[in-house]
Amino acid sequence: MRSAVRREVPTGSESVRPHTETRGSETILVVDDDPAGRALLTNVLHRAGYRTLEAATGPEALATARATPPGAVLLDVTLPGMTGYDVCRTLRDEFGEELPIIFVSGERTEPLDRVAGLLMGADDYVVEPFPAEELVARVRRPLARLTGLRAARPTRGIGHRTRNAA
Repeated sequence: MRSAVRREVPTGSESVRPHTETRGSETILVVDDDPAGRALLTNVLHRAGYRTLEAATGPEALATARATPPGAVLLDVTLPGMTGYDVCRTLRDEFGEELPIIFVSGERTEPLDRVAGLLMGADDYVVEPFPAEELVARVRRPLARLTGLRAARPTRGIGHRTRNAA
């Protein structure tokens, strides 16, 4: 992601409200080779109450995710070392469908690019410029869905039922 595109993204929005509670699963891995792009994304996420990890290359992103599994990943398409598409596919293979992966790109913005990202396994594809509130909403939604799914899972073995004492 390039800085020139990034300057159009609002960074001082007051409507990005922080979470009142943060959890370990709400650490977001931000992968972008452009330092200004990474800084902007992490700033938006910090103001919304998320912790972040950062990586500038595909191999660095994979190493970071393996060392400290994130709750979600924001991923640029154009990266040195390997493409964002390859990073996405590897993360899917290693972490499964429960890891939300969202592409963020100011360069690869055509419908074919967005479709390719989704076909590679991404949950969403955000095109720059974007309002900060939109990015936060697109991160919050899959995390909320996963939190609900985890809460609905039984804590005991499959097939275990409890009887009402009525």
